[in-house]
Amino acid sequence: MYSSKEQVVLDLILMYGWIDGGHHKQWLLDRIVREITGDDYDIWVKEYCVGVKMKIRSGFVSNSSSSSFVLKYDTNDFKKCEYCGSQPVTPLDMVELDNNIYEDTTKVLFRDIESIIDYFNKEIESYTYYDSDPPDCYVNIINKLKSLKLKPTEEVISVKIGYDSMTEKNICEMLDKGLVEHIKVYNT
Repeated sequence: MYSSKEQVVLDLILMYGWIDGGHHKQWLLDRIVREITGDDYDIWVKEYCVGVKMKIRSGFVSNSSSSSFVLKYDTNDFKKCEYCGSQPVTPLDMVELDNNIYEDTTKVLFRDIESIIDYFNKEIESYTYYDSDPPDCYVNIINKLKSLKLKPTEEVISVKIGYDSMTEKNICEMLDKGLVEHIKVYNT
């Protein structure tokens, strides 16, 4: 009856369209645009969002009060300087410190790949329990995580970061500098 892309859009509307709040509606619209535009999403954003107030965060758009990320980084990039003794703060440490200020919106969700995969497997199970297809992004996240070949010094974490948090800005700067790899942003 519908193409798979159309069905995903309809599913997104059914799952999230009822949630009150302008920022939730904007998040839903962004998800729909991502589904429709696919790999051309960034081109669409550049062409059609000129002058529109959207929170563009290092390659993704969100208008939610918080976003959840799966991040990968190498602890070697955050070693203590042998000359001056300064110690850069890792993304994990940054979120834990920020949690003291923004308890409700900024926190570490999972500290290892297995826990993140377990979370998404449970999410998928909840969809199948109700005879509904889970979003493809859940399966994609699991596959991406399973395919990672981590060095012993690399860590993968899942964090929830509030919009007003300085951690968001700092991690986006780390993303821009290549210190952190953004594996996926998702809703929790």
